Amino acid sequence: RIRTWAWKEGEIPEEVIDAYNGGDVDTDEWGLPYGLFPIGEDSDCPSGHFRNMRIVFNLAFCGTVAGNRFGLDCPAEKEKYGTCEKFVSNDSNVEEAYWLIEGMRVWQRQFVEHQ
Repeated sequence: RIRTWAWKEGEIPEEVIDAYNGGDVDTDEWGLPYGLFPIGEDSDCPSGHFRNMRIVFNLAFCGTVAGNRFGLDCPAEKEKYGTCEKFVSNDSNVEEAYWLIEGMRVWQRQFVEHQ
């Protein structure tokens, strides 16, 4: 399975900071993932589909995930504009759109070939 988390600045759990700094990794302690993608035998997505992957940061303001969260993450803007699409159609609202990433770490299971 692939799981992703995102936290607002100042709300990063201590366990995440410890893991980022080389501490033990126990993602079960990180709370509900922002995204969860089941993969493998118990899903409709075989693990063989995932090879030579890249991580891409995408400013998809109103996609399936972001658009559905617009009212939760931006209540004042939701009140003023009604929809994510109307908000981003005003160029002045997104002229300084960028990611501010303090750090990123990728953990993966060690692949062990069965003999």
